[in-house]
Amino acid sequence: MSVSEQIQALTENIEASYGPRIAAVSDIVEETHQTLGNFHREHEKMARDLKRSLASNRSARVSQVQKMRAAHKKELKEIAPKIAELLSAAETERREEFATLMGEIEAAVAAIEKDTAQTLADFRSDHKEMADSLRSELSSFQRTFRRTVDDMMADFSADHRQAHIHWENLTKEMAAKRAGKLASSPKEEG
Repeated sequence: MSVSEQIQALTENIEASYGPRIAAVSDIVEETHQTLGNFHREHEKMARDLKRSLASNRSARVSQVQKMRAAHKKELKEIAPKIAELLSAAETERREEFATLMGEIEAAVAAIEKDTAQTLADFRSDHKEMADSLRSELSSFQRTFRRTVDDMMADFSADHRQAHIHWENLTKEMAAKRAGKLASSPKEEG
């Protein structure tokens, strides 16, 4: 089926359903008007009945309300001292608990301050001991190091002197050999 045929069928359906739709909408409008009219009449009847009922029982309701207020006032007078006593006792208990709590907090703060002071004192003492120990170790190391270096330098100097003597002897012997004669060895001289 082509698009034009589909549109033609759609327009025919719309045209054919127009009458029934208008009739259904006008039925809904008429039914709504009837329902609203019924609600309005029922509301007016209920308002009249309630007004009549309230007017006829007014004196009885006023009397009942006055009795309830008097009973409530009497009950309040009886309860007020108990409430005041309860509040006073609760306030006293709250103050005692607060004082106890503040005492515990102050004790905890004092303990923390004491512990902190002790920790700092221990730290200072440990730091001083460590510094003294390090100074002593450094001094000992310096002495040992100086002795070791001095010994090494003495060995080196002795070794250097001995090497110098050997070198001079070699130089003399080589010069003598070049000249054709044998130089006397240090052993022969010594």
